[in-house]
Amino acid sequence: MTENTLPKKALLLWRIRIFLLGIFLFAVCLYFWTTFRWAVSVATVIGLLVLFMLFWYLPRFINSYKITIQESAVVIKSGVFIKSIHVMPFSRMIYTQTFTTPLAKKMGLTAVTLKAARSRIFLPEMTKEDAKAFIHAIGGEK
Repeated sequence: MTENTLPKKALLLWRIRIFLLGIFLFAVCLYFWTTFRWAVSVATVIGLLVLFMLFWYLPRFINSYKITIQESAVVIKSGVFIKSIHVMPFSRMIYTQTFTTPLAKKMGLTAVTLKAARSRIFLPEMTKEDAKAFIHAIGGEK
């Protein structure tokens, strides 16, 4: 049985994504400030939400991911407010897929999707070496 967690680069990648999204939403609110005075309140809420996500929620969310490879299944535990456990038996797995975004590629990270009949499990970004080792360990690559 092997247990893995997500790398610290994944936290940085998600912080960059949330920051860019927050800047975009903040700019949209400020653009409409002259027409709608309440847009300043919305921009303030967005700013506070982005700060909450960046410094409290994301570190806990990334650290909550525990990926365990057992003899016959993959067990994924995650969650901050709502804890979840996903069990994907190897016998039900149809295929595994890796994908990457341009920013993740520059950081050497890739995400993994496990697909079974009527279900799909998404694993956030991990290093490419870890993803290859993970897929090989579950029997997705011979």
